[in-house]
Amino acid sequence: MSHSNKNKGPRAYPDIGDILARKARGRHEIALMSFGQKIRMLDVMQAQVGPIRKAREARLVASSRPVSTVTVSK
Repeated sequence: MSHSNKNKGPRAYPDIGDILARKARGRHEIALMSFGQKIRMLDVMQAQVGPIRKAREARLVASSRPVSTVTVSK
């Protein structure tokens, strides 16, 4: 049994050759960098991710707090 729809024919995927070529160029550019340049690049990326990481940690802390209950005295 085939999963393709008989009316539509085979599935067509978009051409991603340009994306793969850019990724290969980027890997080559990084390979040409010195170790110090790579470390500086990582420092920049960590600084960019910092606010996202802090927001995630705050969300995790908030979701792990027990739900408080209100007691009514008679």
